[in-house]
Amino acid sequence: MGRRRLHKRRPAFSGTQERGRSRWSFAARDQLDWGGTSRILEAATKKVTEFEPQLDLLETRRQLIAMRSLHSHNQRVALEINNLIGEIAHLHRPDDLAHEKHLIEMIAKTRQAVELILSRD
Repeated sequence: MGRRRLHKRRPAFSGTQERGRSRWSFAARDQLDWGGTSRILEAATKKVTEFEPQLDLLETRRQLIAMRSLHSHNQRVALEINNLIGEIAHLHRPDDLAHEKHLIEMIAKTRQAVELILSRD
């Protein structure tokens, strides 16, 4: 069996170095735009901090649980409400406006389904 030849490891930075420092000093690296990502991150951060949800998910869950208790004799109503509670159980608050609208639509559809079931019985 032949012996394996071990290669020397490359240094972590292979660019040109001047007097022990890389060609990208910290000041120059901080000035780079990285293709506009810094502006995108700033805009995304501002959007996240400016969003204040109008939907209180904790209160919504409380109301859904109260409605489920009120109609506990009707399994179909309880099932519809349990499905919605399961969808929103892990959420603390909506992520953004689109997510909040989606949640409001889910709540409205469940309400319509419950009202339809109750009207048929």
